[in-house]
Formats: sequence, C-alpha cells, structure tokens
Amino acid sequence: MKDSNWVQVMREEINALERNLTWERWIYTMYRSSELNEILKHLIYPTWVTTGLEIGFETLVAGCEVASSKIGEIISLDGGNDQKINSFSLIPHEFFEDMESKWKGRIKRIHIDDVFTAVEKAAEALHIAVSEDFVPVVSRIKATVAPLGGPKGEISYAREHEAVWFKGKRFTPNLWAGSPGEEQIKQLRHALDSKGKKVGEEWFTTTKVEAALIRYHEANAKAKERVLEILRGLAAELQYSINILVFSSTLLVIAKALFAHASVSQKVKTIMKNQQIRLIDLGGCPLTCNLNHSESIPDSEAERPTPELG
Repeated sequence: MKDSNWVQVMREEINALERNLTWERWIYTMYRSSELNEILKHLIYPTWVTTGLEIGFETLVAGCEVASSKIGEIISLDGGNDQKINSFSLIPHEFFEDMESKWKGRIKRIHIDDVFTAVEKAAEALHIAVSEDFVPVVSRIKATVAPLGGPKGEISYAREHEAVWFKGKRFTPNLWAGSPGEEQIKQLRHALDSKGKKVGEEWFTTTKVEAALIRYHEANAKAKERVLEILRGLAAELQYSINILVFSSTLLVIAKALFAHASVSQKVKTIMKNQQIRLIDLGGCPLTCNLNHSESIPDSEAERPTPELG
C-alpha cells in the first residue's frame, strides 16, 4: 500500500467489491492490515453519524466476517465461470441468452447442479428437434434456384413468444415429388401464441419442436425458481445482520469518497505540504490522509493548513 498508485489500486478494489457484493470481506481485510486498520477506525465515527447506528469496531468486524461467510457460501463471486449460457449453431444465441441470463451465474452451481443439468439436457433436446424438423426445410430452400419472389425460410427467434420457430414463405412445392425436405414441410403447422391464436402467416413449428420448447421452458423455470428460493433463504439469514450490512455498505461509500477525493487531488496536481490532503465534511470528522504512506489522522493532530489548488 506504500506504492504511489495505491489510490488507483484501492478504487479498482472497491469497484470490484461493489460488483461482487463483498464489501464485508473488504472491511475484514482492512481490519487485519496494520496500515489500513487505523483508517478503518477513523471511518467508524462518520458512519455512526450518517446511519445513526452506533456499532462498535469489533462488533462490525465480527458481523462482517459472519455475513461475508454466509454470502460466500451461496453467491457466485467469479461471475459463474462454470455456468455458461447454452449455445448451439442452429438456434439464435439471443434465445438462450434471454432465457438463462436471468438466473445463471447468480449462485454457486453446487446448489443448483440438478436443475442446471436438466436445463442443459432440455436445450440439447431442443437443438436436436430443430435440426431434424427445420434444417431439411432450410436446406431445401437454399438449394432452390429461383428468381426474385422465390421461397424463403430460416430458423428464427420470436422474442415476444420466447420461442424458436421456422419463419418462411412460398416454400411449399407445387408438386410433391418425394424430394429432400418435403416430409418435413408436411409436418409444419402455424405457430400459436399463449392464447392459442395464430402468430402470423410466416411462423411455423412442429409437434416435436413444440414439445422440446415446453420441456426447455419448464426446466428453465424450475432452475430460476430454485435460484430465487436460495436467494430468499440467504436474505432471511442476513436479516439478522441487517444493521451490519447497512453500516458496512455506508462505510464503503464514505471510503470510496475518501479515495475519490485523493484521486481528484492528484489529478489536478494539488499543492500539499508533505503530500497530505484534508477530508472535509466526512460525517463531521475531518481527517488528513498521507498519500505516501496510506495514513489517516484527525485534523487536530495534523495541525496542517488546508491545501490550496495550484
């Protein structure tokens, strides 16, 4: 922390902690650091003033350790690297992104492995159904040499209906000759919305694809519900630590303001005696921060004038 780039390092650390909701662990880390421990102590009082919660130093640290442990057991802090969104070449990626991004990567996979696996299997089954029922029709259309106004067709994602269907027109042959793709064309039927109404003249599906879609959506819904259930349980456990959570998150905001103040002072090349800055209006507890040694001491001890901007 004695490096001249410590302000930038701490800013990146705080931003990462905010993204991962691990500010309690950061407070515990400061507590164990001989250089940062004093800074943490000086931040306690302004946090008291801001929150109205008089939580003692040791109580805060102990509470943060407990909360961090509970969160760490459930929440996926690495962004869910082992929970990739399903992807298949024949199905638009946006479909799986919209369906699975709502729950994947939220909590550790170990807690949802069974429903996670079920979603993967259902996605693969959907891919197979699309491959068997839609691809032959698309291949037939692509192989057809026709002037403008010829047959058109593709596998598309109907976002409004959360479905993968065949979208095409003028693809039905005038004469059935038993050529490749004809059998699959005969299986196509107009796609229906949730109310049973025909979506449009260009949207088609098959019995097999619809069954695979239903299976996938059911598996996805179960996985999403499991994640929500686990998060509700975590929230209930953390309810007993609500004051600690409020206090520690407020302390983080104040700490971030501290580092931002120091960073801005560096950017505008503030002229500071002994490279020190005053932290004004920090919950009624002005401090002086030494940028070289990461020290923070009360102004009453610093006895240094307010720096002037040059």
